[in-house]
Amino acid sequence: MMINKIKLIACFILFSNLLFSQGLIEVPLNSNPVLIHKWDDIKNNKSVYKAPSIHDIIHLKSRRFLDDFSKPGPLPDTSFWLTNTVYINHDYGIAPPTLGVATFDGVNQYGYPYNFLAAPGSSGKADTLTSKLISMDSLSLADSIYFSFYYQPQGRGNAPEPADSLILEFKKTYTVADPVYDTTHTRVYGPVQDTVLMQVVYELHDSMHIDTTHILVDSIVWSHVWSHKGYPLGFNDSTWKIVMIPFTDTSFIANDFQFRFTNWATLSGAGDHWNIDYVYLNHTRHFYDTIFSDVAFVYDPPSLLKTYTAMPWRQYDSTFMQITINTLLRNNDTVFANESFKNFIYNPGGSTFYSSLTTSDNVNPYRTIHYYTYTTDTIPKIPSPLTASSDYIFEADLITGDINHNNDTLRRTQSFGNYYAYDDGTAEEGFALNASQTAELAEQFTLQKPDTLRCIDIYFDPLWTDESLYTFNFKVWADNAGQPGTELYSGPFLSPEYTHSWIGPNNFIRYQIPALYLTPQTFYIGYQQNTIQGLNIGVDKMTNSQYQIFYNTTGTWYNSPYPGSLMMHPVFGTFQELSSGVNNIAQNNIEFSIYPNPANDLLYVNYKSTNSSEKISYSVIDIYGRTIINHPEPAEGQQAIDISALAEGVYFIRLTNGKTITTNKFIKIK
Repeated sequence: MMINKIKLIACFILFSNLLFSQGLIEVPLNSNPVLIHKWDDIKNNKSVYKAPSIHDIIHLKSRRFLDDFSKPGPLPDTSFWLTNTVYINHDYGIAPPTLGVATFDGVNQYGYPYNFLAAPGSSGKADTLTSKLISMDSLSLADSIYFSFYYQPQGRGNAPEPADSLILEFKKTYTVADPVYDTTHTRVYGPVQDTVLMQVVYELHDSMHIDTTHILVDSIVWSHVWSHKGYPLGFNDSTWKIVMIPFTDTSFIANDFQFRFTNWATLSGAGDHWNIDYVYLNHTRHFYDTIFSDVAFVYDPPSLLKTYTAMPWRQYDSTFMQITINTLLRNNDTVFANESFKNFIYNPGGSTFYSSLTTSDNVNPYRTIHYYTYTTDTIPKIPSPLTASSDYIFEADLITGDINHNNDTLRRTQSFGNYYAYDDGTAEEGFALNASQTAELAEQFTLQKPDTLRCIDIYFDPLWTDESLYTFNFKVWADNAGQPGTELYSGPFLSPEYTHSWIGPNNFIRYQIPALYLTPQTFYIGYQQNTIQGLNIGVDKMTNSQYQIFYNTTGTWYNSPYPGSLMMHPVFGTFQELSSGVNNIAQNNIEFSIYPNPANDLLYVNYKSTNSSEKISYSVIDIYGRTIINHPEPAEGQQAIDISALAEGVYFIRLTNGKTITTNKFIKIK
């Protein structure tokens, strides 16, 4: 009950400032589903997490510190980092120096907000990325030690506010004979006569962004080295800024040196983003050592399909295949590099379906030509028709002799399953309908062959929108001159449900609908919400199908004004194919009826669960999504609900077993 109250308050805080705008709006995500899914896999022994060792020391004299975050995430590489609250990904950075970035925001390492109740616009300490111990061995200031990194605010996410910041700190170690207490802050800082240390303390305190508890009793102080206040990227701005920091203080030349990045953000969701890339610490550098002999891929490869990122295997034919594949590279040097390329496609059995010849070309520097676009030779088409669900893997290899090989290989799985998709499977933002309680959102697809629509997968951004509060109903429309037309299906009232029935790494919810046979045609799937509160739906910002997205708040359909692709998939196939995953389908397994309907004083509910041991609870909800009556765990059988105090109107009664929800409508009369 308490968590529902917390979520309700947070939901009100988040959306109250949106109620004055109309139509389709962009909103930050409230959680990180990739991290949630990762830790669920670790908890359930489906994935292994190798914890970093504090005893593993990086010796700078023999090994540079260089991480461009191109290794697979979503957690930081434990060979460099001790903490794992940041999100390693290939999506949030716009035009990064190399493939992959580390993203800082307001959610913790498990993907959930640090503080559910933090008000919009507030700012608190959020993510931290702390290096492993670094031994300087016999190095000195004369060895010209420099630290550098790139940063970009916002990226494809949410812009940090001026009250937010990204901070870099170096660890200093002092020998303290008689530590003293600062009576103002009651923290052990070190000897009063150490004026350098005291200046650091006051600088940290005056910055208003550093928690003085960072200064430890064991005479270690985290020294503020660099920070920047939050700001938004300009329109079409993809700027990355590099920071170069020389070592000029001997107290940093230690055998237990560390550095850490910290951001300050609103702690109630995945917003106020900062991205960093190419963190590099080494000796024998200089201030202008900002050029790297590194030719790198920048983004993951595109879909092998022209229109979709995934499609049902029964609907595929070879005309859907791309003729060539374009991948983007960035030469971070000042001179051209002659690079070699090779591509592969592997069939579902893992054997090579296609292997290109090795080709080569001169890749000019990024600063002179921007990106280099590598276009493959004509690739063979995956043969059609396909006879079963299958995955093909595309691989692009850059054969280079530069300083970093982690960013020289790309892979993409091309799925032919049972659904259509425009998105790449991960959300960076959300859309919400913020208007009337009958607002509608739709996405367009085209069916090539007759098939049966059986389910809709959707990713509702969880936490703020409490599933016990708001309802929606799925709809399917025929085409009307390029926009939704006649309704082919309008389903019962449902609710977002976040803790069960998840499909894939972005936690799609699979909703089963009555079998809907469709002939070859353009059609639309979507929903009508029954509340003025926006239901957040995840949006992939790495792909763009905005001209297939439509919303209706005033009786007229409009295209989405924002780029991106909805995380919503129509699922086709036979009942037998989908029933094998029945545990992943949000379907009605509670049988119940209500009478009389309409009713004026007592409403009787008869129900029976397919599992006699399940505990069932019910609630009565008004048309605005507000819970009017809530009754936990009633006994199975007939229940009499006193509705005499309700005003006249339409209400919904909802039964849930904690996994699935069944809803019915009734009318209250005098």
